[in-house]
Amino acid sequence: MNRLVSSALASDPNQQQPLPIASVVFLQDSVSESLINIILGIIGSSYDIHLVYVFYGCVKTVGGGNDSFTAGAIFYFGNILSVPAASFTTGTDYAYILQTNPAPDPILLKDGTSTNVHNVYKVIISGTAASGGSQTAIPNFSAWVPINEDWNSYAITNAMLNPGSGTITVGATAKFMYLKKNKIVYFQLLIVGATVTVATVDSLLIDLSGLFGAGILDTAVFHGIGSAVDDSPMAFDADIYDFSGAIFRCNFNVGLTVGSANRNIYCNGHFAIK
Repeated sequence: MNRLVSSALASDPNQQQPLPIASVVFLQDSVSESLINIILGIIGSSYDIHLVYVFYGCVKTVGGGNDSFTAGAIFYFGNILSVPAASFTTGTDYAYILQTNPAPDPILLKDGTSTNVHNVYKVIISGTAASGGSQTAIPNFSAWVPINEDWNSYAITNAMLNPGSGTITVGATAKFMYLKKNKIVYFQLLIVGATVTVATVDSLLIDLSGLFGAGILDTAVFHGIGSAVDDSPMAFDADIYDFSGAIFRCNFNVGLTVGSANRNIYCNGHFAIK
């Protein structure tokens, strides 16, 4: 870490002088360089200067027609930036850096003029795109990458299910567990107590666009296990693809027939996002 030799400025009363501006910049750069090196060590060789990395928070939830986000912090283009909580009508989740100059700005200088010297930068997640000189656009929220993230749970409702010609209802437990690491999403699909009431269900489409947004998934194929009559094991394939949104598809080798109750569907794997 770079350090200022303070003894050279303060040890001799006859040599003391105000801290030069260049030395203030030196101190700021020194702290910034140390933090950046730590962060790059955490991210590793996959680091991409053009990506937005999430330290903590910035968790999205969808409900009541709104996209809501918790407060957090990100790392982008060598800068650590705070992100205030936000909520707005569901749509595109834009993001931009907002510059403000709070008190004590403007500062009165010796020549009688005033100027702003305290630049504060925060990242705003918004339903509207950046505009004006104080707002600088950065990648939209859907492209942000968590540095470290715990498993998240996304509830699956009947409204998200499309079983084709059949009708299926989920039980008390229906969730999509996921963990994002860089551009890879690790997942577990768990539906407990599903019931088929109309026609045989050979496949099941689950709309995850409220979670990942539309048009960002790379096609991938996985294998998992489910249940047949009397909960005997049943293999099935699952794939994820974009179909007017982010769609998770389960193709059952053995269809769930009418009257099938308390069926358990499980699958895990990983896929890439664009």
